[in-house]
Amino acid sequence: MFFKKSFLLIIIIFASIFILTACSSSDNSAENSNFSNVKGRITTSEFNSPIEGAVVAIGDKSDITDVEGNYIIKELKNDNYIWSVKSPDYQDFSMDIRIGEDLIIDKSLNIKSGTASISGELSLFNKTSSEVLADSFKIESYSATADLNSIGSKKYIENEIIVKYRDNLSAQLKNNVENKKSLQQLSSLSTRRSKIYKYKLSADKDLASVIDYYNKLPEVEWAEPNYLVYKTAVPSDTRYSEQWGNVNINLEAAWDKRTESRSITAAVIDTGIIPDHPDLKDNLLQGADFVGGNQIDSPENYNMTDNDPTDETTKSNYGSHGTHVSGIIGAVGNNRLGTAGVNWKVNLLPVRVLGSTGYGENWDVAEGIYYAVDRGADVINLSLGAPSASSLVHAAVKYADNAGVIVVAAAGNGGSDQIGDGEMIYPARYEETIAVGALGVDNRPADYSNYGPDLDISAPGGNYRGIQEELILSTWGYYDNGRTYSGYTYMQGTSMAAPYVSGAAALLLADGVSPSKVKARLTSTAVDLGDLGKDDYYGHGLLDVYGALLNKKLENPYVFAASVEGDNLYLKSELIRADADGSFQLNQVLAEDVFVYGWRDVNENGSIDAGDYFGRYDNLITAVDNSSYSADFEIYYLSDSSDTRLTVNGIAEIENIR
Repeated sequence: MFFKKSFLLIIIIFASIFILTACSSSDNSAENSNFSNVKGRITTSEFNSPIEGAVVAIGDKSDITDVEGNYIIKELKNDNYIWSVKSPDYQDFSMDIRIGEDLIIDKSLNIKSGTASISGELSLFNKTSSEVLADSFKIESYSATADLNSIGSKKYIENEIIVKYRDNLSAQLKNNVENKKSLQQLSSLSTRRSKIYKYKLSADKDLASVIDYYNKLPEVEWAEPNYLVYKTAVPSDTRYSEQWGNVNINLEAAWDKRTESRSITAAVIDTGIIPDHPDLKDNLLQGADFVGGNQIDSPENYNMTDNDPTDETTKSNYGSHGTHVSGIIGAVGNNRLGTAGVNWKVNLLPVRVLGSTGYGENWDVAEGIYYAVDRGADVINLSLGAPSASSLVHAAVKYADNAGVIVVAAAGNGGSDQIGDGEMIYPARYEETIAVGALGVDNRPADYSNYGPDLDISAPGGNYRGIQEELILSTWGYYDNGRTYSGYTYMQGTSMAAPYVSGAAALLLADGVSPSKVKARLTSTAVDLGDLGKDDYYGHGLLDVYGALLNKKLENPYVFAASVEGDNLYLKSELIRADADGSFQLNQVLAEDVFVYGWRDVNENGSIDAGDYFGRYDNLITAVDNSSYSADFEIYYLSDSSDTRLTVNGIAEIENIR
């Protein structure tokens, strides 16, 4: 009996202990559940880049954001609070919150508004500047970047490495890796999703080995040398600087993507060719002559006069029109000679259908089109036309279109408001063609250029107003007593505008664009010069070969004011788009010392990098509240491909990150 009572007593004691323990645990749990943590990230509204040093407060507790914009406030009693954030250059923000569990609160802040204003005009040049950016030169935390070359090129800083970590990298792991390789952190770049660091290696470390080590780490997205940025792919042709048309259609940027179309055949149906022209012969195929031949069969069963497309136009008749057109499409580029075509390498098929007086017959034109299609032409250029429609020629154009051949035609030089009532306007009016109007050096319609609702696109054609250099320079030559003579000359006309579009079409085809999509690609990416959308004076706008290759209609540049501290830019105004004509008005500039910058973010990645356009107004503006200032300046294309190292207005040397 005693044993049973003792055993029962022990059970009761243990049960009591368990109950007390459980109650204690339950009480503690209840007590702990009354507290929560709040963390998050503070960024800029303009670029979503981190704001360091912002003060985040909840009740009587606060934290200061780190370099990545992160904060954390711990052990807040569950209750109602005011959550607030303050930063010197950004607008304060606060809101009511209810804490009942751990929270994540992120916030993007707007730049503080000033009352000074700056207006001006931004000029965008499709030409590489003598000024580009450095990787440590950034807006907020964004920096210049560029594509890569191989380590073997030796175009990088010998003892520096750029590393991009993955999103989930912990600070401890990053520090461990840095310590293991004895790396000295030089600068960092915050993107929307990750962090990029630039390191300096100690003298005893091999760059290639360290890069290889980093690229094998699962926590690293990529690692590479600190490559230098170089000038764009400007050709060495001796008279290239006179080819303003190439610049206006954004070819320097396009040539960083593609310079040749060797797999593509562009037929030039025209007056023929100077076959031994030194700037064309490496791109010429054997062509054909249809002038004065027998017309005893239908044009689709074409009968060549002979297989010699030599242009027999004399100097007194202004020389070879077909040679001039051919050079715009495909004068050999980067050969230290004369001019550069839209394509540095391309197969040019000369088809002679116009005689030495510049006139021809619809029959011969139709024959030439059928011939070109059957010879494998991918693009046909028709810098010719007639004042009325021809069923004969239209049938040939349809044949080409059905075969997937791009047909480009000059709109005509009658200055007419309808492509159909002036000179040289068919076959441009046919739906199957790309009808091209001509612009002057100022991108205004040439006085002679036909216009109207059937116009598809515009390109440089020249507009003579007493200055020869405002015409189009290209290959040329003439015929005299059985001999041909080669040279270069200036011409103007929609005949010159059309081959720019033909050349661009060849580049697109070589880049893999389907023939059925070439016309839409060219027109949808053209630069708006008149009203938004299609305009009777410009068609869809100015040909933009760079935009067409990117398949992107390039937006107007941003304009902003910023202060410079070391190699960093800090926004001191709103971020606005310039108007189509380049004019801008900043109305909320802070009262500080600022520069005005223009930036076209071509790849829309929030970074000033290769492929973008950038520049600034050279003079520092000491902005005062309620005062107005003016600033006209230029921005230029940024590239990474040539041989000359460049600098940014003396601020920073080029140091490239991906």
